[in-house]
Amino acid sequence: MSPLWGGDQGGCPAWVYDPACYGPNATALAAHLSAQHHSPVGRVAEILTDVCRIEVSTGWATTASERAEAAVAEAVDVIEEAIVGVPVAHFDESVTRVKGPATSACTPRPLPP
Repeated sequence: MSPLWGGDQGGCPAWVYDPACYGPNATALAAHLSAQHHSPVGRVAEILTDVCRIEVSTGWATTASERAEAAVAEAVDVIEEAIVGVPVAHFDESVTRVKGPATSACTPRPLPP
């Protein structure tokens, strides 16, 4: 029985952790806007309202990056372990103008000792 409506209460997806919960896509978008684009949390909340028609608090937007980080933590650990001790090649990919248009000059050079 639902305490609010007196009827049966349906099941929820596994990622639902509160009665009002935004899914992983909303969390990923908020984290992306915050981390990749350095948008302030107030602006992140505003974008989600304007573009996605979901109204989130700035507190929710603040913790979106933390939830995204926790979701990928195990994969990050595996990747970090895989690259430890692997020789790294450095390539300078500076952009320069060559005969007019900007072109990437990709030149290998050894890493300093």
